[in-house]
Amino acid sequence: MKFLSSQFYLIFTVATLLVVFPLSCKTTSAKENKPAAVAVRFLKHLRAFEFDEARKLGTESTGKMLDMFSMMLELSKKNGKDPSQEKKDVNIFVAKTAVDGKNALVTYKDENGKEQQLDLVKVKGKWLVNMKKETPALTPSNKG
Repeated sequence: MKFLSSQFYLIFTVATLLVVFPLSCKTTSAKENKPAAVAVRFLKHLRAFEFDEARKLGTESTGKMLDMFSMMLELSKKNGKDPSQEKKDVNIFVAKTAVDGKNALVTYKDENGKEQQLDLVKVKGKWLVNMKKETPALTPSNKG
């Protein structure tokens, strides 16, 4: 009888883990795919000059803008100025998020308290930052 109870506990434990683990992973990824969370991660990567990581959180047009930022950084390095050496962790406070179907507008405050906005679009179930040429000057070094 003792053998059956130990088997029962083993099976119960394994079954519980098989149910709880996938649910916890899904909950975590759902939180990470909210417009505000994506915007904050994108901005932190941008401010840290981590363009490849930021690119993963953006649309194709955002990738093109990041390519331009990367080229500007390389030119700065050639001219003896390397703004990427001044990396610092920044705090970004999301003031509000407006979602309208597959579009979202995240309003955030930078470390100076200045409000900025970032457009996001939902593509294949994922929120992505959507920077265009018309986007106001949002660069890694402009602090906002």
